[in-house]
Amino acid sequence: PLPPVTGTPDPGAAPPIPASTHLEDGDYESDKVAFEWGDLRARIVVTGGKITTVQIVSYPDHRSQSLYLIQLADPILTTEVIKSQQFRVNTVSSATNSSIAFQDAIAGAIVKATR
Repeated sequence: PLPPVTGTPDPGAAPPIPASTHLEDGDYESDKVAFEWGDLRARIVVTGGKITTVQIVSYPDHRSQSLYLIQLADPILTTEVIKSQQFRVNTVSSATNSSIAFQDAIAGAIVKATR
């Protein structure tokens, strides 16, 4: 897995999910998300109802280009999820497919954290 990224949400961040929904504190791992280059799985940590840690736990690394793209996109995407508290973050240029798979994985982890 790639190193986890931790941080604090942006105080002005829009709610990640409808206001009537709450994220349960804990660790949540997405199901495997398949995309063109392989499979990706992500993990979130929810503390105080907010996403505080994001980590890509498995990713395609069988090709040097796949590994390069996920390592390029990871710090940008994970930081943006924590800041915005949303799975829909901007895609990273040159890593569009990886970015979309990442968003899908984070969405799956958020669903698991939702009560």
